[in-house]
Amino acid sequence: MMPSLALRRAVLSLVGSMIGVGPTVLQAQDAQGELSNDQIVVEARRSGEVARLIDNIAPLRGGRQIARWEWSVCVGVVGLEAGHANFLRDRIEATARTLKIPVEAKRDCAPNIVIVFTDRPRDVLLDIRKRAPELLRDPQYGFARKSEWEELLMPRPVTWMGLDEIDLSESGGAVSRLRKQTRQRLVRTVAVIDAHDIADVTWGQLGDYLCLVTLSRPKLVPTYEPSTILGLFGLRDRSRTDPALRPALKSLAMTAIDRSVLTNLYAMDGRRPALTQRKILRASVEKDLATK
Repeated sequence: MMPSLALRRAVLSLVGSMIGVGPTVLQAQDAQGELSNDQIVVEARRSGEVARLIDNIAPLRGGRQIARWEWSVCVGVVGLEAGHANFLRDRIEATARTLKIPVEAKRDCAPNIVIVFTDRPRDVLLDIRKRAPELLRDPQYGFARKSEWEELLMPRPVTWMGLDEIDLSESGGAVSRLRKQTRQRLVRTVAVIDAHDIADVTWGQLGDYLCLVTLSRPKLVPTYEPSTILGLFGLRDRSRTDPALRPALKSLAMTAIDRSVLTNLYAMDGRRPALTQRKILRASVEKDLATK
């Protein structure tokens, strides 16, 4: 394995400039069984619970429109051996294509989606805080508070952050976020993975998890329920003391809610006002769940 300092330098170079991909360093652990299928039973929930879940998966930030990828994505994976790095990259790119998100064809493209595997995630996050603090909050809305950074640095299997901005390409230079011609677009997303805390999940499950994290940039909340793939690690932790949960863990994949949120997010007119977007997304996902 590459020394941690060398890995951190590779990550900083990639995050700071979004140019190139660092060398592979981590030999992947064997997948814990095969991913059985993409289906999971979603429990009936009150409308308010579904709405809160949707708002967490595809959030409005600071009253701005829901951010999404409007330009081509390029995926870079740091710290993982080539075979599994390619698997995760292909998984994200394939999902992006189904959503009609443009994908860079060249492997040597400059990554704007960066996946980092490390055995010292806190050190990597501290380096990112020093080098690229805008990944936690856009400086034009004020730098992140100490409490926000402390929350980000809490130990977890996957930590993500990113940057979005207003796309004024159709607005004639207007700066008002209330104008329909503006769009909120994702610029870059970084996910830092604790290599010591991803046991007992399959590579397919981790790939689905990263698809949702990188293509919708959900809120980094303490826990998610297994009605979304974001509940993967919470379910895994509970299954370690409750064997009755292991079948549910084994079958967990991207769920009906996850797929519906992504599909409707990218089918929606990105120029709609923020509150209108949220209403449309909630109504569309609830309709999909009711139909299924």
